[in-house]
Amino acid sequence: MPAITEVACWAHCRRAIFDVWQTAKSTVAKAALDRIAQFYAIEDKARFAPSAKRLAHRAATIPFRARRRAVLDPADREIERRQSASLA
Repeated sequence: MPAITEVACWAHCRRAIFDVWQTAKSTVAKAALDRIAQFYAIEDKARFAPSAKRLAHRAATIPFRARRRAVLDPADREIERRQSASLA
């Protein structure tokens, strides 16, 4: 049986991070929002480009995705911690 890969929506990810930024002004959340904005800018260029150019634009997201873990994983942990605290 093939492995199942979760494909998360950037808008939902961004919203959760934005909520942390809005309430706590976290530098980690701000850095994550800035990175997501860079990713969105690349995707905007690629959206209506011919396929060859779209691939070139999307190749520009490789460094973004490589840095994702360094920025978003701490943000994910912070979001989870704050959500748990708000539910308590």
